Amino acid sequence: MNHGGMRYSLLSREIIADGVEAVARGHAYDALVTFAGCDKTLPGMMMAMVRLNLPSVFVYGGAALPADGEGATSRCSIPMRRSGRCSLET
Repeated sequence: MNHGGMRYSLLSREIIADGVEAVARGHAYDALVTFAGCDKTLPGMMMAMVRLNLPSVFVYGGAALPADGEGATSRCSIPMRRSGRCSLET
């Protein structure tokens, strides 16, 4: 995943944590239940839980399963390889 957006990985975690914290404080929540499942939302939710110091529960959504499309199993790496090939050709 070699693109410019990957430079903002830490920033996006910070923005997610700030968003969760703003909503929880704005609505004066007594506790927090968070749900995440990727490398950016998971740490963002954990950071918010620590910052808020509220009773919290974290639910891990799990990794995305490969999808079956028209009898063939697709993997995440196949579209990425194809998009990389397209960008090299142009």
